[in-house]
Amino acid sequence: MKVRTFMSKSNLDGLAQSDEQINLWLTTEKVEVLFVKQSSGYERHHGQSSDPIVVTSIWYTDSDSS
Repeated sequence: MKVRTFMSKSNLDGLAQSDEQINLWLTTEKVEVLFVKQSSGYERHHGQSSDPIVVTSIWYTDSDSS
């Protein structure tokens, strides 16, 4: 089992970009998804402001390892 993590800003553009990256990865790598977890939080910028983010972790197996 392996894990791949995607992070995006928590706004419509960021989530759309994350969806695009995840869908491309799933299509290109042809993996078997076992479990998905999403979390939200804030990304700090060198002690200054922070942006809300969404972190998506996908546990999977390679298609050729089955």
